[in-house]
Amino acid sequence: MEKFKLLFLLTLVATIQLHAQDQKSAWSLNILLSHYDRETENELILGDVGYKINPGLEVLYSYPLKSQFYLSTGASYQYVDLISHIETSDRFQVGELSIPVLLTVQNKSGALSFSTGVYSGRFLHFSWDKNLYGKWTSVNPQEREKYSERNFFMDAYFDFAYSNSRWFKNGNVVKIAPFFRVRFKENWMEYYRTSVFYGLKLGIDFKLREK
Repeated sequence: MEKFKLLFLLTLVATIQLHAQDQKSAWSLNILLSHYDRETENELILGDVGYKINPGLEVLYSYPLKSQFYLSTGASYQYVDLISHIETSDRFQVGELSIPVLLTVQNKSGALSFSTGVYSGRFLHFSWDKNLYGKWTSVNPQEREKYSERNFFMDAYFDFAYSNSRWFKNGNVVKIAPFFRVRFKENWMEYYRTSVFYGLKLGIDFKLREK
């Protein structure tokens, strides 16, 4: 946990320094709409939501490396609500806090872009409930066989984005980006869901004025 806090502080300091050096960059505020698939053995039962969307929020700072190339970092929060029937009827409610490091390439018009990079983080909060007689009841995770203290994760990230600045007069941009992430540094919850998840990112880039 201390290593993660140190990484977050170093990222924040680096972001502030970049902002002071060059104000051609941008802050981004993004809403994340993510979907997690169950493992194949983890089948739906009557009453389950067939296609659940999990909300998240993200703040990024983007710094131009050179024409059409940007490096971004910041903080991302993702809420996960997952129901499992692999063993018993279990429900996991998780908050994941991560630090993204992304490289973005834009076309000349700036309307289309591709981003790739990594998200690394860990659980911010976690709860595990069991369905007893039709009611969700909190259980002690440490008493469950599959539980582990290993909660650090790292994801590979990819998106294709469309940007539109017509709604703004000051250069700000509305962006929509379908994305998918692959969890290659897994925590113990790989037992309950697939390592690939995907979704939609909706955001606004706030362009900073030049000096």
